[in-house]
Amino acid sequence: MPAAVKERLAISHYFEIENIGHQADSRVIQSLFGGCTLVTEPLIHLAERLPAAIERCREGGEEEKEREGGHVCGYTVDETKGPAFIHRTATVFPAAHIEGPCYIGPNATVGHAAYVRSNTAMCENAIVGHSSECKHSILLPHAHAPHFNYVGDSIIGWRVNLGAGTKLSNLPMMSLEDINTQQQQHKTPADVRTVKIRIKPSPGEDCDYVFDTSLVKMGAVLGDGVQTGCNVVCNPGVCVGRGTLVYGGVCLRGGYYAPRQIVKLRQEIEISQRW
Repeated sequence: MPAAVKERLAISHYFEIENIGHQADSRVIQSLFGGCTLVTEPLIHLAERLPAAIERCREGGEEEKEREGGHVCGYTVDETKGPAFIHRTATVFPAAHIEGPCYIGPNATVGHAAYVRSNTAMCENAIVGHSSECKHSILLPHAHAPHFNYVGDSIIGWRVNLGAGTKLSNLPMMSLEDINTQQQQHKTPADVRTVKIRIKPSPGEDCDYVFDTSLVKMGAVLGDGVQTGCNVVCNPGVCVGRGTLVYGGVCLRGGYYAPRQIVKLRQEIEISQRW
């Protein structure tokens, strides 16, 4: 892999994870990101590492919300697949549903009718808001998916804000999927369709490169401070550098987008006489 490509896929290119504030978050992030270099690696290991990270929190004495029978204050918790850690300072609104294994950190918010699916980690002050769905993803501190969002197989950074209706799509249309079982069915290794990230060269560079993530499902990696407008769609394999703004209505193809850019949708609006 060319050095320029490795630099653009490095965790440090997107996130500042060394100075995570709360101790509970620090334990989880160390478990999920430890030993990883490329930004896709935490997603590969997430399902394996998250239960152990939750156990570290409990062993460290972090206090959890009291609940009885998996149903408290109008929301439901299903631990069939693994433990659900909900910090005592987190807020969970009625009609939300939470599936373990998952971590909901200090002062995090799960909104009304939100769906937090398995293998989700929400750090301090993260939000999965009204009618939003999140699965197999990491939300770093102050990451907000506040209303009508879908976050699938993604990592969203510090102070990322998703505009209403933003979707982080995670399954390429070319993936082979059995309609009845909803599981990937592969006849031969050649049938396995994994998400690939296209990294185009900057001026003066020669690093046009296609990186195979080895993931059948991958959504987006949004670096610290990224913001999206309403109804943005990120197709599988989008990686957006720190501080970039994506204006409303944009549909991003899979690939790398540099830090501190503004991504706009240019459209022509025609106004004609009605009567």
